[in-house]
Amino acid sequence: MNNSLKKTENTWLVGDSDNEVVLASRVRLARNFAGIPFPNRANAQQLEAVLMKAGDSFSDIENVLKKRLDVLDIEKLGSLERQVLIEKQLIRRQMVVQPKSRAVFMDRDETAAVMVNEEDHLRIHCMGRGLCLEKQLERAFSIDDAVEVRQDIAFDEKLGYITSCPTNLGTGLRATAVLHLPGLFYTQNMQNITTVSQQLGLSVRPLFGKGNESKGNLYIIANQMTLGFSEQGIIDNIVSAVQGITDNELRARKALQMFSGAMLENSARRALGIMKYGSLLEWDEAMEFISKIRLGIDLGYITEVSHEDMGRLIIAIQPAYIKYTGNNENMSPTELCKARADLVQAVLAGRGTDYYMETGEKYES
Repeated sequence: MNNSLKKTENTWLVGDSDNEVVLASRVRLARNFAGIPFPNRANAQQLEAVLMKAGDSFSDIENVLKKRLDVLDIEKLGSLERQVLIEKQLIRRQMVVQPKSRAVFMDRDETAAVMVNEEDHLRIHCMGRGLCLEKQLERAFSIDDAVEVRQDIAFDEKLGYITSCPTNLGTGLRATAVLHLPGLFYTQNMQNITTVSQQLGLSVRPLFGKGNESKGNLYIIANQMTLGFSEQGIIDNIVSAVQGITDNELRARKALQMFSGAMLENSARRALGIMKYGSLLEWDEAMEFISKIRLGIDLGYITEVSHEDMGRLIIAIQPAYIKYTGNNENMSPTELCKARADLVQAVLAGRGTDYYMETGEKYES
């Protein structure tokens, strides 16, 4: 297995410059091999058998994706590398808690991944910029088909795909979209969106943060149930809800601009000024500034930086990512804030995430 994690930015959360609200889409399929207990009940030999079965389909998955895949053995990765994968939304924390016989197959641009022995034997993820759920579902199906050609997948005529969590029975599909919703947050309408979404069988939660507290006003909308619904029905429901939320967000922005345009512009430009010239940056304040600047770009107040710049920073400013790209796991809080400020300024100056650490050594993404 390849046990080195590339020092690259996440590409699927960068966002789509043509979509002011929807940054990204992700589709996940949960699958299990017939005759083997779920990972939380399997013994060491059974977990290893799952890993071998997944490996049997490795070349087939590469062929359908037409891309090279890396295979990362979670147990052999360092703690910092594992945390980077979590920050990039490529694995879940559960795989880090019990890393033995856990692995992830991942393409080079990190838009397709297969988690092995997480909550289910296989979790197939496909991700892309903007609202592109149909395309990601097609890619996920192609991976699923490549696996099912060689392996017997647990399936029941009434219950559909058998999964470790009952909420994933049926299609095993979880479809999500990442939305930037500062307008709804500032007008205090997020609770209404959450309530209506629940009535439609959908969940809304922060991408970063807990409860109702979102860092950077980034939210994930996803289906809650899969049993009794077709894959297309789930996708259609999400797309319809996203379009409705987008319309509400744009109306909220228009109202804010009409009544508080000068304050919004001032807030966005102040945020950009601190990002450009501040010598220390905390993570939570950087996330707040990214949101304000992105809104400023959308409203036409800021033209010197782009959606792509802000999207790249979402992952680049995360603590483990900075420590890993800087080859310094033991950064003090002040050193981390300094490195974050240096990295942000490099991106805003058009130098990408190349930056100089205190040692003077340059690390390239």
